[in-house]
Formats: sequence, structure tokens, C-alpha cells
Amino acid sequence: TELELPAVKDAENFQANTFNLFELSGGKTLSAIEIRNNNVGRDVSIRAIQIMDPNPKTAAEPVRPITTAQDAIVLMDGIEIERPSNKIDDLIPGLNLTLRGASASPVQLGVESNTEAVKDAIITFVGSYNRLMAELNVLTRRDDKLVAELTYLNDGERDELRGKLGLFAGDTALNKFRGDLVNAATASYQTAESGSVMLANFGISTDARRAGAAGYDPSRMRGYLEIDEKALDEAIGGNIDALKQLMGRDSDGDLIVDSGLAYSIDRTARPFVETAGVVTAKTGGLDTRIAASSRRLETIDRQLERKETSLRIQYGKMEDAYTRMDQMSRSLENFSTQGSNKR
Repeated sequence: TELELPAVKDAENFQANTFNLFELSGGKTLSAIEIRNNNVGRDVSIRAIQIMDPNPKTAAEPVRPITTAQDAIVLMDGIEIERPSNKIDDLIPGLNLTLRGASASPVQLGVESNTEAVKDAIITFVGSYNRLMAELNVLTRRDDKLVAELTYLNDGERDELRGKLGLFAGDTALNKFRGDLVNAATASYQTAESGSVMLANFGISTDARRAGAAGYDPSRMRGYLEIDEKALDEAIGGNIDALKQLMGRDSDGDLIVDSGLAYSIDRTARPFVETAGVVTAKTGGLDTRIAASSRRLETIDRQLERKETSLRIQYGKMEDAYTRMDQMSRSLENFSTQGSNKR
């Protein structure tokens, strides 16, 4: 391919000129470049040739790559699926697939439940539930034993809770909330295959000690949940689907969870955590009462000021009357004395 380059101006010094090789080659692959000067009256010198990509990438790229990156393609149930990454997380709900290489024959996947993750999630749930129950017990009662029983607290946390003892002892909303939480944790819930189940079927209850354990512990009557780890392991390994439906279940097939322990606790706690819920209403009520009390105090202060002014005026009048009466008394006394002397 031979093309005529734009004219080069005469110059004593070297000048930079830029040409688009892709346009000059017509899209063909270049193996060499030869420059021919047909003007015998002019000499052309060339130096410092640089061939650069007009659209450089920020990352390093191989000069002669064996293969280039392509989208991942997987055939699942006869349907070809293409994704820009080898990590695919939208084919099977709750399952992440990482494609390692091509396969000439179908690959059969074996999917098993991650029982350790399920167990950790249950333990985290019970811990959060007990923390909340401890806060409610402390806020609604004035018994120092409630704090002493919480052996997992450090000294600072224990002192902080002691400062909250009984702050809302007469609050019916918090007492009802606590009762609803206990009822939700001890209730039974319907599952599709196993019928009615409850937390106690999985080794979780308000008293998870084995049968025959002696002694009475009042802390076990305060709504805290305990875990029999062995019973929980056996239940998870044998009937994990029932545990899943116990925590949350779609009972009417609309793909929305509408029953189960987690659903009940969420519904019970929602009025206390949403923006315009119970806490907001109570705070607003307290603010209104504080404002009304402040207005009453201001009114009483004004009334006291007026009363004080009235009393000062009356006192002044009484003092003036007393002064006049005293003067009159002295005048009468002088008059009486003068009358006696004339006789």
C-alpha cells in the first residue's frame, strides 16, 4: 500500500508530525514502514519514531496475548447464559457459582446447606434477643439483681445499666413489648412439611437445661433464651428446612414472608424503631407536656410578680396609715397634756 503523506515544510530543526497509521493502511496489518522521498531537491531526515495507541488503557496489557478476555458462557437446563464475569450469583437463589474452566461434558452440581453458617446465625440471633431482653428488664424494673445476673458485661457496661434501672417502670408500652417478645419466642409456628414447630424443638428455650437438672435459677424466668448446642446441631442436621420455615415462611405463595418467629419479632419491634413510631409519639408527648409545664410556670411567675406588687402597694398604704395614726396619737397626747397644765 502506497499513499502520499501531507506536505512537509522546510525547516532547519526537526519538527513533530503525527499520522494515523490505521487510516493510512486502510485497516490492513502493518509489518514495515518505508518512506520514499520523490523530491530530489529536498533531503528528509527522520528520527525518534514512536508508534502509540490513540486510546491507551490504564492497565498494563500484553504485547502478544495468547487469548483475550471474553464473557463467561454457561449452559444451564438447555439455556445458554452469558455473563461478563466468571462469578455468577443470579442463576440459583442464594448460590454463587465461580466458573473455573470449560467442560466438554455436562457438570452436575451438588448443593448442600451450610450448617455452620446457619448455626452461627442462630447464635447471633439469640445473643441479640437476650441483649434486648436485658435492656427491657432493666428499664422496666428496679431490681439490682437484673444487672448482677448479666455476667458477660464489663464493669463500665454494668454501671451504665444500673443508671437505667427502673427508668420506665410504669411504662405500659415497654412492658407490653417485652411480653410480646417472650410470647413470640415461645410460640409455635406452622411449617409446610413438619407441622407445628417451636424454638424448643431445636434446643432453644427459656430453660435449655437437660431434664433432671436440680435447683431454681430466677434468671431463667426473665425471658432470656438458652441454647442446648448438641440439640441444635442434631436439629439443624436433621431438619434444616423446618428451622428455615420456623424463622420465616411464605404461607400464601406470594413470595413474601408472612409468618414465623423472625416475622413476628420484626412486626412487634417495628413500631419502636420506625420514624413515626412509639418512641417518636412518646417523645412528642413528653415535649408537649414539658412545653405546657413551662407555660404554666411562666404564668405562675407573672401572677406572683403581680401579687408581690399588690402586696407591696398594700404594705405601703398600711405603713402610711400607721404613720398618720402615730402622728395623731402624739397630737392628742400633747393636747391632753396642755389641757392638764391650764387647770
